[in-house]
Amino acid sequence: MKSMKQIYIYVTLSMFFLLSGVTSTYACTCVRYRSWTLKYELNKATLAVKGRIISGNEYKDPDFQWPLKLFRLVIDRRYKAPVGTPDTLSIITGRYSDGCGYAFKLGRDYIVYATDWNPTGAASTKSTTSPRSVFYTDICAATKESNKKELAQLRRLTR
Repeated sequence: MKSMKQIYIYVTLSMFFLLSGVTSTYACTCVRYRSWTLKYELNKATLAVKGRIISGNEYKDPDFQWPLKLFRLVIDRRYKAPVGTPDTLSIITGRYSDGCGYAFKLGRDYIVYATDWNPTGAASTKSTTSPRSVFYTDICAATKESNKKELAQLRRLTR
């Protein structure tokens, strides 16, 4: 005969599994293939720079439903950037890692791989001749804290 404790555990686990199928959850999932080299990451990014994070704040975009953070980045070195990109720009990312957000820390140097910020996915209404200053990155991109090995690889790839 089963004890009351065992029955309680079975009932609790059963309820958990039943209820977990009722609610929808969202989590970030990144699939990185071995064929994805630094050259591949550089080619798919609109922006590849080394810079320092100087501020970070909560950010709401009316065209985007998920919680976001906006970080300000001062560029030290450009490896790939649209013409006219300012020396200080905004990097948007998810607020939490389960929303694919990159956890930048203030005052640290990063190598940032980013794309243009366009939450609606529609064609941009901005002029293509004006400098872009808002970009998006997440934990699925190659963005990382600055390191000498990757900086040397970037220098070789962007000569």
